[in-house]
Formats: sequence, C-alpha cells, structure tokens
Amino acid sequence: DQKAYESALAQQNLTPAMLEQDLAGLQEGDIRQEILRVANTWNAKLIVLGSHSRKGMSRVVLGSVSEFVARHAACSVQIVRK
Repeated sequence: DQKAYESALAQQNLTPAMLEQDLAGLQEGDIRQEILRVANTWNAKLIVLGSHSRKGMSRVVLGSVSEFVARHAACSVQIVRK
C-alpha cells in the first residue's frame, strides 16, 4: 500500500524521485549480481525476494536467484514463498 511504501522510503531517507533515479541506473547482466550491487550502493539493511519454490531439475537448471542473494548479501535477506 502507498502509505507503507512512503514510510519505508522515509526510513531510508529516500524520496520516490530518488528511488526512480537509482532504478534508472540498473545495468544489464546477471540479476543476482545486480541485486547485490544495488543493495550495497543503497547500504540496504534488508533485501526481500520472492521464490517460485522450484525443486528438482528445474532448480538445478535455472538456479535460484533468492538462494544466491541470501548466501552472498552483506545484509539480511527475506525470501517470500509464492
């Protein structure tokens, strides 16, 4: 909801315009590394990611962005299951 979004931005001393400007700087490439890079740039205290809960061969072939980020992030990571 909008109020929660604005509250979260205020806690990080961000404005919506600042967030849009930062998002405009996203790079192409490995999404896992990009999430870690942006989190470090923002000095994030928490990264929240979704999970498709893949198992078996699909997980082996596709990998897990959430798992990679959780293992390599400098801050806490919360993974939300679908």
